[in-house]
Amino acid sequence: MASAVDLQVLIQKFQTLSEEEYKEEDTNVFLVTCQKCLEEDQLEVLLDTIKDEKNQILLRNMGWNLIGPITKCMQSCALGSEKEKGCLQMLNGLIQVCNPKEILLGILEQIDEAAGDHISRIILPLLQPLQIVLLKLGNKRAYSVGLSLSTLHSRLSRLPVPYTAEQMQEDKHLLCQCCLALVQFAQPFIDTVSQSMDISTEPDVQEMRKELLTFCFSCLQSPLLSAQLNALPEDEDDNPFRVFAKEIITGVWSELTKIEQNFLKPLHTGLNMSRAHYEAEMRSTNEKKKGSQSVKPLCTVTAGGHQLPDMTPEMQLQVLQSALFTFDLMESVLARVEELIEVKLKSAPEEKIGS
Repeated sequence: MASAVDLQVLIQKFQTLSEEEYKEEDTNVFLVTCQKCLEEDQLEVLLDTIKDEKNQILLRNMGWNLIGPITKCMQSCALGSEKEKGCLQMLNGLIQVCNPKEILLGILEQIDEAAGDHISRIILPLLQPLQIVLLKLGNKRAYSVGLSLSTLHSRLSRLPVPYTAEQMQEDKHLLCQCCLALVQFAQPFIDTVSQSMDISTEPDVQEMRKELLTFCFSCLQSPLLSAQLNALPEDEDDNPFRVFAKEIITGVWSELTKIEQNFLKPLHTGLNMSRAHYEAEMRSTNEKKKGSQSVKPLCTVTAGGHQLPDMTPEMQLQVLQSALFTFDLMESVLARVEELIEVKLKSAPEEKIGS
């Protein structure tokens, strides 16, 4: 209880100060005292402090510094526990008082620093506060939404993707839960784009669409590239990655025709031509290596518009094989995009593309 008493003494002191009178040392003392309250499970004392309207000036100056300690406190309790709910109440209280941009950066900092088994444990409870903060930013929120999605994806992409039905059910690293939670997190921003009457006249909505599409294509590589979308489990609604894939495709469904015409088809053509080019050069190089020096190369290898210098056949084969391997990776991603489109078509066979 000593920490709770110390906090009350500090609060009484700070309530007599104007905003200009706060010093850095005051912030440090306040932060340390609040940390002790959290460590001693004096959550109600700290929550009452945040809710008290008399402390708004104090919290506007120092409140965002509490995000780290509160997040650390949540890590020590079970998902959905009363202690976690108390921590979330504190975060929501800070969101109502503090500068939204400061709170946003504070939350993203905690997510960005998450590692190992702590990644999902930190992300899951912070998604709702993060969504609330982003919605408070008004129309000029596209960049912040994109930054948030990028930060979330960079952490989740480090988690192993469960492959079998048993692994999905166990969800050891909580990746399945995170994917489903991400759908709910992104929904308001997807609605902003899908409900727009004329995107061409709304620059903010255009920017939001761009950020969402960037996130979608990132998800194609991870986790969806290695996720099992078909067959397991038998009930497709029980497969979190299938649900996640369907929701992502739904979110950009109005753009599918443009994506197919302006990106997928040209990419197919480019990959086929490039593969044929490099395979022909490999055949020519192999013939050289066997001693058929009289055989004229079928094509030349260039990079950045410049022909590559002469190399030994072994070096040429290594470079060419590396390029073909890159094409394999690109084709894998492209195949997964087409598979996701097929998933959407099967889930809504009567829906018209681009409608």
